[in-house]
Amino acid sequence: MATKVKWYGDKLIKEVEQKCTNNIKRACFMVETDAKRMCVVDTGRLRSSICSNWTGSGQTRTAKWKKPLKGKDTTEIAEPRGKKDEIVGIVGTNVQYAVYVEYGTRKMSAKPYLRPALEKNKGKIKQLLGGK
Repeated sequence: MATKVKWYGDKLIKEVEQKCTNNIKRACFMVETDAKRMCVVDTGRLRSSICSNWTGSGQTRTAKWKKPLKGKDTTEIAEPRGKKDEIVGIVGTNVQYAVYVEYGTRKMSAKPYLRPALEKNKGKIKQLLGGK
């Protein structure tokens, strides 16, 4: 009597990849939400430009405005790049002055929002992704 073995490996791999992608998305959204809460607001442009993206999304997420500031900003953040089997998520902004707000200048003190948002969520993200 021969035993038949069914291989569901491809289905399993897709399910695992989807679950990992969903967890990366959730992690990105946690950081994005807190970064928006922590961001200083003058006109609201910087806050509204904060968004996230992840590999495998098939899209470049765009911010909410239509017209670039003085033709220098784009309306999208970069698509994350990872190795073939990696799922990578990013949270950021395309507003050119964002780096000066985050790190400060000689004439302006720093008002960080991205790094503290990541730090605040580090424990939750580690749990979400199966770390300790």
